[in-house]
Amino acid sequence: MTPTRKTPRLLSRFLRVLRAYFIGVGILVTLVTLSLFALVYGLSTLNYNSAGPEVRPLATEARAILNLHLSGKIQTSPISTSSVLEQALSQLMDTSPGPNAFHLRAQLSKAADDKRIHALFVELHSLEGSLADFDLLRNALLAFKKNGKKIFLWSEGIDTSSYHLASIADKLYLHPAASITLFGPLFQLWYLGGALTKLGIEVDVVRTGNYKSAFEGFISNRPSPATQEMFQSLTADGQKYLVEAVHQQRPSITLDTIARWFKQSLFDPPQALSQGMVDELAYADQAKDAVQKSEELDLYDFTHYEPALTKPEKSQSFPKVFADAENGIALIEALGEFLPDSVNTGRESIQAEPLHKQLQWAEESEQVKAVVLYINSPGGAATAADLIWHDVERLALKKPLVVSMGSVAASAGYYIAAPAHKIFALPTTLTGSIGVIALVPNISRFEEKYGFNLYTFTGSERAHLLNPSDRPSNEDKQALAARADFAYQRFASIVAKGRELPLERVHALAQGRVWSGRQAKENGLVDELGDLYDAFQEAKNLAGFDPETLVPILQWPGPFSSLPYCLSKPRSCMQRFWESSLLTAPEGFGLGGETQHLSKLSHWLSHSRHEPVQAFWPGYWQLLTK
Repeated sequence: MTPTRKTPRLLSRFLRVLRAYFIGVGILVTLVTLSLFALVYGLSTLNYNSAGPEVRPLATEARAILNLHLSGKIQTSPISTSSVLEQALSQLMDTSPGPNAFHLRAQLSKAADDKRIHALFVELHSLEGSLADFDLLRNALLAFKKNGKKIFLWSEGIDTSSYHLASIADKLYLHPAASITLFGPLFQLWYLGGALTKLGIEVDVVRTGNYKSAFEGFISNRPSPATQEMFQSLTADGQKYLVEAVHQQRPSITLDTIARWFKQSLFDPPQALSQGMVDELAYADQAKDAVQKSEELDLYDFTHYEPALTKPEKSQSFPKVFADAENGIALIEALGEFLPDSVNTGRESIQAEPLHKQLQWAEESEQVKAVVLYINSPGGAATAADLIWHDVERLALKKPLVVSMGSVAASAGYYIAAPAHKIFALPTTLTGSIGVIALVPNISRFEEKYGFNLYTFTGSERAHLLNPSDRPSNEDKQALAARADFAYQRFASIVAKGRELPLERVHALAQGRVWSGRQAKENGLVDELGDLYDAFQEAKNLAGFDPETLVPILQWPGPFSSLPYCLSKPRSCMQRFWESSLLTAPEGFGLGGETQHLSKLSHWLSHSRHEPVQAFWPGYWQLLTK
């Protein structure tokens, strides 16, 4: 036999490093190339690919109506914008990331101050988002309308969220063959207890509070009485809010009639017209022609609208960053699920270390005179929340801090909001869920059903808890319950201190119960109903700024923010790059996919037992607004 030649170990390592280097450089060069291509492509197609009317300059003496096209998933991050690469991919794939509610409001504010703009024609297509997301868009349109400008709206269909938005129109047009469904707020919860038992998976849940039912679906086939009470309350309050909001914009329709619409739920277009739900049935082009003739206005594409050069005395636009400004208000975001710093999921999440740097910067920077913390999170790891809370409390002791809540700011999301001087929530924000829950799965029946088992060797008395193939003992459950109770008592005391409420009152509001923004205000968990603009106005007041003057928004100048940074510090940049989600292979990818799946299952089961204290509110992922 011919002996096999082996590559020297040192050479093998060098080749691996060289291969990784060229892969990294190749990907980086590809990203830069695509970004440049997207920029050139976007500029070259700017005047030719508009979905609206022909692009033409808006004359000084023009009497114009702007045509605004809304579709896609609503974006609600005031800081984040789609990258050039994302825009390029969207153009190539003919998709849209959807409107950013805050950026749109800034643009509409400029149009509202422009004497050439007399009205807005909104085309509403397939728009996705929570009720709170639609609230933000609705507020943007209402701010435009309050300046004495008209809004005409055409919709290709009606569901709960889109009608909530469309009801603000001075005249509402509907597609003649539209689908109309008004179900109101809808929560759909999955219950898998029986199915998991048949699969050989058993789950123990340790929780503090009757309403903390995030993992109830793993142990039961139906909601508990407390869960039914909570979701019925949320549904009723949400429906009441929708009815009142629609009636406020269409006062000729009685509250009882609107409430009956949401109960009947299904309509055809002629019924919607006859009952006053809409004003006219028409196709989009027909509606545009009718508005232009009746208002004697010229139609211009909103995408290419540029504000007048003259600056109004007062502007209600979203505060801008001025390069030469010294002092301002810091904006910090907390978006996604709370996770330990050691976890890298590749998705949007809140982790203690990255947020610590931003909060520390806001605390120490002399330019930052107040802070607005924007929270949109269903909760997550309690330890991560407590680490962030500590930084937030330190910040609040030194500078004015205002919290603005998005669609949801519950469990850990409410935890970090407690120290704020003022908390703003939207009427449809879901918040509270002051409680703690622990999930303990075991797969002890897997060996019997599938021949799969795990063994754990340890000197700890919690050996059964550490092994997902074992049933946790009563002592294990008691230890978990004690740990969860400690976390809950700490959570409640933090809320009592931050909100200046008696501890007994907090316990009455807690127990894991979720409240709507309106209910939270009534119960003292939030201070005011409003959006990010209202939060900024309050921050300006607390910081002593002139309320009528624009002040800059200051943002943490974090690392890894530009190509020059990568060129100046390639080692740090590449390290961050390798750790990013771009290089995270999908599950089952490559060789050994089955083994990888088993490894992930084992890791998840082990993690749920090692870090059992989690804080979620139930129903976040199942929230529907159709």
